[in-house]
Formats: sequence, structure tokens, C-alpha cells
Amino acid sequence: MAIQKTVTSSQGISADYHRVTDINFYLNDDANKRVVVEVALFKDAAARSGGNKPLDKTEYEVLGADYTNYFSSTVLDVADQNPFERAYVYLKTLTTPVDFTTGTTDV
Repeated sequence: MAIQKTVTSSQGISADYHRVTDINFYLNDDANKRVVVEVALFKDAAARSGGNKPLDKTEYEVLGADYTNYFSSTVLDVADQNPFERAYVYLKTLTTPVDFTTGTTDV
């Protein structure tokens, strides 16, 4: 699973394959639960499946209401939900640093 959206990497390369590569839950403090989602940017799907390293990686910290709406146990306990699926749903609500709200395709 990934999101396809063309952007320019920090090296100035046009790339379009965004893949969640890591999700870390921090649940030690009930008042400050959070999730950190790491998204790797590859030139394209072939580059990713060919074993190339990502051009960029971005971490998204999910806190507060966003944590509750996308990653709380009550959300993840619903049938057919997993953290990676929820991460992609969450990403498609963001407008910065990449505007995933428009022009994205699930791949």
C-alpha cells in the first residue's frame, strides 16, 4: 500500500511514491498519547520494489484529537483496521509539507 502523488524531493528530483515505513506508538502518558508515522518518498513504485533507498523521509506526529480519531484503540479495534491503513487515511487529510488532500491515488 502507498500513496501516489508527484512532488519534488529535497534533491530536486520529481518523485511520486509515498510509503509508510514505520509507525511508533507512545502510550506512556494517557494525556499525551501520540503516534509518529514515518513516510518514505521514492521516485516511483519500481524504485521502491527494486530496493532503492528513499529520496526523502518525513515524520508526522499525530497528537490529541487526531490521535483519538485515527489511532486510538477504539478505532483500531474495528474489524479490518490496522495502523498502516489508518496512517494512509490520516495522511490524506494533511496539507503540509505535502498536500495529500488532492491529486492522490492509492497504490
